[in-house]
Amino acid sequence: MKKKDRDNEDAICAMCEHGTPIFTGDSVLCRRRGLVRADGCCRKWRFDPLKRSVKPTPPVPTLDPRDIV
Repeated sequence: MKKKDRDNEDAICAMCEHGTPIFTGDSVLCRRRGLVRADGCCRKWRFDPLKRSVKPTPPVPTLDPRDIV
């Protein structure tokens, strides 16, 4: 995947610093454009790192002492 495509993958209104999610979950209230879809995007889009959802850490594997030998 090209870097340009990877960067635009998360460019949605739900991750924008101008947007505020509303109670329905499928819409965002934008300071620039008003009520828009959460998966939309415009030229004024700016990433807000506080709206990013963090992936959970994978579980730590347990080691059997007999396998260490």
